[in-house]
Amino acid sequence: MSIAAVNAFNSLVCAIAGHGRRPGVDEDDLRDVLREIRALGPKPRNQFHSGAGRHHPDVLIKPSPDGRWQIEFNPETLPGPLINQTYFLEVSRLTANYATHKAFLNECFNNANWLIRSLDQRAKTILKVAAEIVRQQDAFLEHGVAHCSHSISEPSPRRSTCMRRP
Repeated sequence: MSIAAVNAFNSLVCAIAGHGRRPGVDEDDLRDVLREIRALGPKPRNQFHSGAGRHHPDVLIKPSPDGRWQIEFNPETLPGPLINQTYFLEVSRLTANYATHKAFLNECFNNANWLIRSLDQRAKTILKVAAEIVRQQDAFLEHGVAHCSHSISEPSPRRSTCMRRP
């Protein structure tokens, strides 16, 4: 915890203990709370991070038996939100007589559908981009680093159209 934050909490404890004391809260309780706050880590996200520096690719590329490249989504990174239609219909039936509840439920349903469509579009875009990268880097994938195409430094008219249908 930063020094400024500790000083702010110390000032808060002094202010509450001296003037704005709440009923049932004494200085020992405030000091216990302050001690607890000081013990907290400054980066709480780190306690949930599983393995520093470990990243998973969105797509996996492997050779297929016909000599081409197979591109598929990595199941570890693929989001999969679904809407339980049966549950939605049941809740809709129960809220049919309450306009505000029904409006809220419909808004949630529409937001969920929008999210699913957006994730589907993201998935299609990722696959198109991956397919174009594989197409441009086929020699690299077959023969290694010596055959890597440096398309970033070389202008390519196809780069701007890789997302369009041929």
